[in-house]
Amino acid sequence: MCLRQAKSAGESSLVSATTIHDIMLEKRPDLLQVLFKPFTIDRRGEPGWPEEESDLYYRLPVFNYHRGLLTARLVPMSYYKSAERHPGVSMMPKEQRDALALL
Repeated sequence: MCLRQAKSAGESSLVSATTIHDIMLEKRPDLLQVLFKPFTIDRRGEPGWPEEESDLYYRLPVFNYHRGLLTARLVPMSYYKSAERHPGVSMMPKEQRDALALL
């Protein structure tokens, strides 16, 4: 939200997930499709829901559609990488690493 536009320059860490999606659709639709598949994400001590199998990690896609609207779950790359330390979690496939790098 912007109450008053800056007179010049300015930086923001906010981005539009829809814009990212659309650019990836145009430039690398193959990698975009990878982001619609579940990724393993480290919980880092955050408790899970009661029905969760593991309190150590969870699986969720980066992009998804809910009621016809695009949703995004963006977490730091370190959460994906540190999930690999848990038993039963394999190394992230190259296509997933490539898709996250482009993202």
